[in-house]
Amino acid sequence: SIPSVYHHKTKLMLAIGMDNLINNNINFIENKKIFNICYAGNLLNLKGLSIILGTFNQLKKENNNIFLNIAGRGPNESMLKKKADDYNINQSISWLGKIKRCELFELFKKSDLLIFPSLRDSGGLVVLEAMSHGLTVATLNIGGPGQIVNNDCGIKINVEKKEEDEIILELSSSINYLISNRSKLNIKKQKSVERVSDFSWKKKAMIIYAK
Repeated sequence: SIPSVYHHKTKLMLAIGMDNLINNNINFIENKKIFNICYAGNLLNLKGLSIILGTFNQLKKENNNIFLNIAGRGPNESMLKKKADDYNINQSISWLGKIKRCELFELFKKSDLLIFPSLRDSGGLVVLEAMSHGLTVATLNIGGPGQIVNNDCGIKINVEKKEEDEIILELSSSINYLISNRSKLNIKKQKSVERVSDFSWKKKAMIIYAK
């Protein structure tokens, strides 16, 4: 809404923050055979659930020991389960439904990556919460998650002029690389925790009120 002539005077700042790390014990992967991916949020089209299932379908073609945990409910749940059946991947998916916050944090501790390809999300607090647990986040370069995640700490896919199939292939390729290169994944996990500090409320306040 601000005229473009004044944009050089503006700074984008998300209206979410986190001052304290929720979990300091990062789940580093060494020789772990199982790879757990999770999603947390409403089961809506705008959350990119179709992209998640398509990506997981591609990942299953090359990896037997990967599993997807989906936490949340929504009007698209039955349609998404049918799509998972069509892909023949439902046996590797746990539909957890709506869970408590403490249960969500336990899920983060057991997971290796959060996939969150939301198509329209101005914030993305769940992304910050996951990163504070040392989770690498795979997301799209749009909205709040695109501002939070960088390629040092996670996976961020550009979407401009791309079809959904192209996005799915890029996401699955990037995740496959991390599954095969656990040392790279562990570096991203550490960088995720470090990145969270950039979104502390104290730091935001200092930026706003600094002369």
